[in-house]
Parts: sequence; structure tokens; C-alpha cells
Amino acid sequence: MTIVNLPPSFTTVTPFSKLLAAILFITLPFVGFYLGLHYQEKNLVQAPSQISSSQALALVKDLPEVKSWLALFTGPGSTGPVSGGRPVIELTGTSGGIYSIHVYETVPPDGHSATFNRYQVDFATGKITPQPL
Repeated sequence: MTIVNLPPSFTTVTPFSKLLAAILFITLPFVGFYLGLHYQEKNLVQAPSQISSSQALALVKDLPEVKSWLALFTGPGSTGPVSGGRPVIELTGTSGGIYSIHVYETVPPDGHSATFNRYQVDFATGKITPQPL
């Protein structure tokens, strides 16, 4: 290992070097904090807004094919004119940022169900995907 001998002008403590060291010691943290705040604002990624389960149900209910299906229930109390069944749009689960929604008809007297369709609704985007039956 070699030792480098610096000239005395680089190693002597002077009043100016003390003042410069104090100014840098005090101001650099503030400058770094200020620059960090502006960097954060510039590069801040907004978290996606999530839709609620009731909003997801409303999105599915507003689909044209679901509206057409619901329009078929013209009997008393919004029942099916032939079967007497009632339409149901139900949240059946959530998994991996997805709502699972089941659209079906309950048919009396035994209450069995007849599925119209199943849908998945993305929490963040509200994108609706029909699921194969």
C-alpha cells in the first residue's frame, strides 16, 4: 500500500474550510429532502381506485344482455310469466382482485336455480368478463 503525501494546502484546517464544512453539513440534508419530495411527486404512481361489490353488481346489471334477460320477468312481483321464477344477481366470491358474480333465476316451488350467466369483474378497472358455463 502506498501512502500519498498531499500538499499542506489540502490538509490544513482554516477558518474558510471550517465554514464550508459547516454550511455543507447543514444544507445538504435539506437539499436532499427537498429534491426527494419533488422526485416523489413526479414519479408517484397512483394506486388504482377499487370499485365496491355493489358497484360491480350494478355494472353487471347494466349489461345489455342482462337488461334484456331482466325484461323477461314481467309477471307479478317481477317474476317469470311462465315459470314464476325470480331473477337473482349475486356476488359469489372474491379472489385475486376479481369479483365473481352469478346471474340466475330461482324457480319455485323447490327453489332450484337456472343460471343465465356468470361474470368476473376486475376490482381496479371494472372490466367485466363473461365466464363459460
